[in-house]
Amino acid sequence: MLIVALFFSSFILSLLLTKVMIRISFSLGLLGSDVHKPNQPLVPRIGGLAVVITYLAFSGVALLIFKSGFAASFLIAPAIAAVIGFIEDLRELNPLLKPILLLLPGLPVVLLGMYEPRPVLPFIGQVRITILYPLLVLAAYTVVTNAVNSLDVINGSLVLTSTPPLLMLAGISAINGRIDSSVVAIILIAAMLGFLRYNWFPARVFSGNAGSNLVGAVIAGIAISSRLEVAAIIALIPHIMNEFYVLVSMRGLKSGKQLRSRPVALSGNLISSTMSPGAPLTIVRMLAADRPRSEVEIAIYMAVISAYASILAVLTQILSQVI
Repeated sequence: MLIVALFFSSFILSLLLTKVMIRISFSLGLLGSDVHKPNQPLVPRIGGLAVVITYLAFSGVALLIFKSGFAASFLIAPAIAAVIGFIEDLRELNPLLKPILLLLPGLPVVLLGMYEPRPVLPFIGQVRITILYPLLVLAAYTVVTNAVNSLDVINGSLVLTSTPPLLMLAGISAINGRIDSSVVAIILIAAMLGFLRYNWFPARVFSGNAGSNLVGAVIAGIAISSRLEVAAIIALIPHIMNEFYVLVSMRGLKSGKQLRSRPVALSGNLISSTMSPGAPLTIVRMLAADRPRSEVEIAIYMAVISAYASILAVLTQILSQVI
């Protein structure tokens, strides 16, 4: 009953705060172009702060109720990631500096020892990597936050592609007795669904980097604290591969302003893949490669791909616990 109350409270607060953020964005001129619309309307771009505030408020309450000692993983690290994202929402960061800054959320996790340096690998079992693991924790935050951010490209895509991995982590954590991890995942899902009401096509608000960074940091924190690293990696394969394709096709870390050509083009209200060899390869471009597709259709396909990867993650976790 308590978890249900936290879910609906998070949903309602996020819904209300998103409306507030829309007004604040307009008043401060914090707007971004919706490039996948023919007239490229200006849309408020700091709506993700509603998710940030809602998540931090209710996850803090949940950690007190369940007497969890993982505040560094579930509160401090996501808050640091969100602050870095908000700074980027206000002014563009150097593309080489951003991944370095996103190592910072992992510092409190490492310094407070909120991890177990014995990940469980499928078919191998538990391995001990005491010296290497803290470095992997730091890397995990920058990789996951950037990967989650890379799929926040069309209306609703952040929520639709992040919810399946979070559901997977919530379910497995609950089964393994990690109720705190499960509850914070559920709170974040509820906050994102409240935000989705205004982020769904045609979007009246964007998440911004603050929102996507928080989501990525929460996923990383749950995976590390609950020893679900392998399952999380598999669930995030679409995110990680999308970021990898972009890095390879752009030949390194570069700003979007440095693109020679965009990966997709508009054909009326439909999105089509460009044929330019200089355009980065993305999941959106691949989904529109065979024929032009609507933004809603692409978002749904992205959700299906994410759900499929999360199902594979569940199966992998089952095998790793059985074998």
